[in-house]
Parts: sequence; structure tokens; C-alpha cells
Amino acid sequence: MHILLLASWYPTAANPVAGVFFREQARALRDHGHRVGVMVAPALTSKRGLIRARRPADLGARITAEDDEGIPTYRASQIGWFPGFMPEKNQRLRARAGLRMFERYCADNDAPDLIHAHSILYGGYIAVHIGRQTRIPVVVTEHSSAFLRGLIQPYQTSAITETLQHADKCLAVSQALADALHVYAPETPIEVLGNMVDTDFFTPPVAPPPAQPVVFCTVAGLTANKGMDKLLEAFARAFGGKAQAKKPGFSKKPGFSSKPGFSTVLHIGGDGPERAALEEQACVLGLADQVIFHGRLSRAEVRELIRLSHVMVSSSYVETFGLTLAEAMACGKPVIATRSGGPESFVDERNGLLVPVGDVEALAGALQQMAATLDRYDPDAIRAGIVTHFSPPVIVARLNAIYRELTQGATRS
Repeated sequence: MHILLLASWYPTAANPVAGVFFREQARALRDHGHRVGVMVAPALTSKRGLIRARRPADLGARITAEDDEGIPTYRASQIGWFPGFMPEKNQRLRARAGLRMFERYCADNDAPDLIHAHSILYGGYIAVHIGRQTRIPVVVTEHSSAFLRGLIQPYQTSAITETLQHADKCLAVSQALADALHVYAPETPIEVLGNMVDTDFFTPPVAPPPAQPVVFCTVAGLTANKGMDKLLEAFARAFGGKAQAKKPGFSKKPGFSSKPGFSTVLHIGGDGPERAALEEQACVLGLADQVIFHGRLSRAEVRELIRLSHVMVSSSYVETFGLTLAEAMACGKPVIATRSGGPESFVDERNGLLVPVGDVEALAGALQQMAATLDRYDPDAIRAGIVTHFSPPVIVARLNAIYRELTQGATRS
């Protein structure tokens, strides 16, 4: 079957981890026998593009194509019409640019049998427009935390409702996200299908890390939503040190030469606008030598970080799924997570601990409890749970069933 994935965001050279799970799904579908192509929802350039335009053609979509390890991948940019003042017009511009890109894709590769879009804004919105014109079935999977964080803007509501009502199949990566989507289209059935986890890549270490020190890790963009300030405060309460005047240091790679004299350490992978404040907070809390900031990590470095740690922690206010938690569990590691939406779907007493969002005392208690009871967790059983529910063969099998249903004469909505 010829499947076209239409992703709302996708890895780039500048940010190779953004939307990497979309690329992994494309490759998994290809590896299971499908012919797969990718389109990335068009990016809108600023009004400066209007100044640089010299002819009408300059106002149209600029489309590029590349071969990504055998998967044709198309991207487009489109000059926007003053986004702050005309957001609805810009949504329609995106849809038209997406249709132009689709026409180019079909000219190069023939028309797909089905379009699978990832996230409504704006891959799903564009996919539905294409589907209504071409009668090609459309599947939409929602991933975005914007629905759970109250970040949807009023002008986006109609696009969301239209997409949910006219897609042939709607999926969400967690029940919390499905419930949030139902606000926009109460009568639309939404199936929960979690993110795919590359269980061939995320595997347990050959040997477990040394028993001491107990190594906690977390991997996330350092933004306010991730609650890293709460994690640092909880870590200080659980295992704290003395306030230090020096700036906290950090390793650029997960080298893990632990500082002597500490029974617990915390490694933080990721970068973002909160980093400087978090480093300062670690210093104020007396954690400068106990907390290591690694900055942005490659996929292989994330795996190394997980393997050399004992526990993965997520302190987020909102998570639609919790992919790094699932990747750590695929490596056989127990986890601590806040009840932030997605983790409740797969974290339980057999593989970790759940705590209320923003509750520093509860998080500190969970850190202490985990450090004291690590030996009660079975790494093989933790990994087996992820393989059973989220491995590529499992997710692809469900997608195959959906694709067959939609391409064998199902009536479009």
C-alpha cells in the first residue's frame, strides 16, 4: 500500500530530534512492506517575504524534495499574510500550499492510497482538505500538548472541528488527549493508539550500572511545562546538599564520571529557555555537584544516558504520551512520572511511581522510595510491557488494520 505521511513538524538538520517519532513511524511502515512518502506541513515565512517578492510567482509555495533513506520527503514554505492580523487567512494559505505540494508529490510518485497525518495543526487540517478534493482516505493522529495546556487559539477552533469531523479515522496517543479532542467534535469517535517505541534501538544495557551512586535521569526540552524547577526542588529535599556560590557545571556528553561522595545524582538531558535559571537554581539549592546538565543530546546519547542510569523521571505539567519514559522502560528502567495525562496510560506499580503534578513533597518522597526499592523492579518485565503495547510490529499491525478498512470501500464522512 502507498502511504503518505503528512507531518505537522519533522526533523531538520538544525533540530534532528523534532518529530523524530514521525520519521520512525515512516520507516517502520516502509520496513513492514508499505511504500511510504512524507510531506511536512508548509511553514509560513514572515511578512519580510512580501518585501523581497519581485514577481507573483514569488508569493507561491516554495517546494523542496529530498530522498531520506529511500523515503521521498517534501517540504514547503509559503509567504504568510501578516499572521498576527489574519490568522484564518493564513490557515487557508497553508491548505493551498499543502495542496500544491501534494500535486508535486503525486507528479513525482503517483497518488497515495491513503494519507496519514500527524497532528491537526496543521498536517491534519491540510490532509482533510486534500482528502475532500481527491477522495483519498485520511487518518489523523493527534500528539500535541496544546490541547491539554489550554494553548488553542479561538481562530483555530473551526480548523480543529473541521478536521475531526471530516477525517476518516481519528486517533490520539492517550485517553487524556482523546477526551480533550472531544470538546471540539463530541460525536467523532477517537481511538487511543500510543506512540511507537523503537524497541530494537532502545534495549537494556549489557550490564546494569553500579549500585552506587543511584543515578536518576530526565530528558526534555527545558521549558516551563516540563516542571524541572519542581524536580530540582524535590531532589534537593530528598538528597540535598549545601548552597554553593559557584555556577553549576555540566558535561556536554553523558560521560557519567560521578562525583565522589554522593549517593545519588541527577542527569538532565535537553536544552531550552529555562536552562540558565535551572542551573542557577541547582547552585542555590546546593546541587551544583550533584546535578549534571548535558544540553541537547542525540538519539544515541539519550540511549546511553538511559542505560547508565537507574531511573527515568518526568516532572511535566502536561504530557500527551511520555515517549522518553516509554523509551527508558524499553531499556528495562523503572520510572517516576507526574500524572500529566499520558503517563497514566502505561505507568503503574509494576514499572514505576506516579505523583500529582506540581507536588514537590510527593515527588521528593517518590525519589526516596525509588532509591530504596530499586531491587523490587524487574527490568525484563518492564521492557516486556513496552514491547507488548508499543513496539513497531504492534503499532504497525493496528495501523495496517485501519488502513485496510479505509481503503476497501469504507464510506467517507
